[in-house]
Amino acid sequence: MADYSAVLVRGLCEYFDVTLAIDDYELSDLELRTAVGVVRFTRDNIDWDRYDFKLYNIGNEPRYHGHIYGACLEHPGTVILHDFVIYHLVVGWYMNRPEFYAKIHEIAGSEGLRIIEGFRSKSQKLLQCGMPQLLPLTGELLASENSILCHSQYTLAQCARLAPKARLGQIRHVSNPTTGALESRGRLLVKWGIPEDALLVGSFGFVHPTKLNHVVCEAVRRHNQGCHRKIYYVMVGAGDYVRDSMDEFMRLTGFVDSLEFAEWIAAIDLVINLRFPSNGETSGALIRALAAGKPCIVTNDAWFSELEDDIVIKIAFPYGEGAIAGLEEALKLFSEIPEMFRQMGARARAVLERDYSVDIVCRDIIEFLYQGRNDLSADALGPHGLSAPV
Repeated sequence: MADYSAVLVRGLCEYFDVTLAIDDYELSDLELRTAVGVVRFTRDNIDWDRYDFKLYNIGNEPRYHGHIYGACLEHPGTVILHDFVIYHLVVGWYMNRPEFYAKIHEIAGSEGLRIIEGFRSKSQKLLQCGMPQLLPLTGELLASENSILCHSQYTLAQCARLAPKARLGQIRHVSNPTTGALESRGRLLVKWGIPEDALLVGSFGFVHPTKLNHVVCEAVRRHNQGCHRKIYYVMVGAGDYVRDSMDEFMRLTGFVDSLEFAEWIAAIDLVINLRFPSNGETSGALIRALAAGKPCIVTNDAWFSELEDDIVIKIAFPYGEGAIAGLEEALKLFSEIPEMFRQMGARARAVLERDYSVDIVCRDIIEFLYQGRNDLSADALGPHGLSAPV
């Protein structure tokens, strides 16, 4: 989300005089600091009415997005909604307030309260529940005066079902090409004890049961049992639920910084990023891999199913034996005909450059903003022609 925001803000600066509203921290990006104005939610008395547009970039992490959620409810504008299920965001924002249960009832009714009590009766911490899809909690945002931009037809349809009168639109996730050097592959292999000639398969982002890392582990294990040239599977990201499913051909990196993340994308031969069940989210990590020309295997579900058929391989069965069998077949093909996968990666890079560029996404955002403002003329738009806090 932070990487996405940085890319998007740079693009919007070509068209707007941008003020960046942030939490109580200092921007580490020196280039960005010189390009935008900065106000802080916690310190500054923000004059929201002075801006032509207010654009909120919202994910599902209450520690980092809670203040943005509160601001968009109080000062409506346009929300870029990255997840349809925002259970963690809403619960984290309200759970320590006296109105918590009243808010849950307001958003999701008595059924919402029943689900919350069900989570608690199982001694689950509310922010660690395993099935947030049972309680999306998107209703308050959709009932607000905000316009909503989604990244997928799937999330757009879910929002329209809940709020048929809401002003909704769709934009692509912006491409953020990796800058990792391929030369770093050798250093990474030595660090993690992986042979130089190994085939590297990787998954990127938080390691979690919904990412089906355990399914990939089993598919890699079965493939390696009958193959001389072993595949090594590297999971790049925080989380370790899958540790008991691993063998000597699998690695968990834990959290890595942006530079090492990019280096791993450059080093990996094949990316497997699965997701089930979906929270209606879009994978920024997968977008980066596709932009880098990496062949990718995804789950044929939600946003992933909407990707062009010739730039990814889609696994039809979301989990269990069907998914394992589908992955086994793909891994066998990958080891036997790697050129086919390289060509798929090249097509992906071309599509991302053509259709997911920051300029295209910014122009789509601008069109959506102006369609919602009859008092402003798009003809007046020029470089730094208007001001919008992002």
